[in-house]
Amino acid sequence: VLGAPDASGKIEVQVGVIRTSVPVSEISMMDEYNRPEAGQTSVGRLLGEKTRNIQPELDLRGLTVEEALASLDKYLDDAVLAKLPRARIIHGKGTGALRNAIRESLKSDTRVSGFRYGESGEGGDGVTVVSLS
Repeated sequence: VLGAPDASGKIEVQVGVIRTSVPVSEISMMDEYNRPEAGQTSVGRLLGEKTRNIQPELDLRGLTVEEALASLDKYLDDAVLAKLPRARIIHGKGTGALRNAIRESLKSDTRVSGFRYGESGEGGDGVTVVSLS
């Protein structure tokens, strides 16, 4: 919980790098008696699953720019939660529209500390290698 409720009765919360506002009525203290039972979903369990299943590369070939940017955003969230130091983004060579949109997006992304073009053994211009914060 990041602060007091606002005028609309919502409170800002953060789990890892994810921030959101939720109604105060949906916030409660966890104690030994209301912890999730085995088989129930909890935030910690979901984060654990995401970090175990994340791949070091994301293949965006064949997607539209809009679809690719949405997939990239979700992937970067998961990669940061999993503490990946770097990731390979495969966008293909094609017309360059996807590559350019992805690289433009990465320039202003706070989760990214830097990126470079793929080298010849990594896929060349069809790949962008991203260093994560």
